[in-house]
Amino acid sequence: MIGAASSGRTTAARFVADAIQRRDGLAPVYISSSEIRWELYGSRRVDSPWAAIEARIRERLWAALQAGQPVVLDATYTRRQYRLAITQALDLPIPVQWVGWWLDTSVHLCLQWNRERQHPIAESVIKEHCAQLLQATGAPQRREGFAAVVRLETRHWSNLGAFIASE
Repeated sequence: MIGAASSGRTTAARFVADAIQRRDGLAPVYISSSEIRWELYGSRRVDSPWAAIEARIRERLWAALQAGQPVVLDATYTRRQYRLAITQALDLPIPVQWVGWWLDTSVHLCLQWNRERQHPIAESVIKEHCAQLLQATGAPQRREGFAAVVRLETRHWSNLGAFIASE
């Protein structure tokens, strides 16, 4: 899952997990950087130290793949270097076909949804994430190691589950 904070990643991840489970029959392992932040630091704040979060993501990813389970990885990954660290730099136990689900949500809608969250984050973080995805190398691309990149736009939200299932 790729997108700014408050872009709808977690909501979309539920639909992706459901579609994967229906196709393969296996419940996917859901790995969330936000949940890992909560486990490690008792907070979902975006400014938590990344190294420990990344290590936990790698551990859980490795374990799921060894068990033959599909994975839904939910983190912002707004910077290309972060995506490459997952799709190309990891030594994994099996070959992986990565699908990038890109939440292309406007900064205005992200800010609105953030205000409605139980745990809102600093608006400056959302603005930074959105700006990173607008840079020339910011938008996720297949050449980063993805088998496919699916762009989820605001217009898809009216029937998000059906759109994700069809993709």
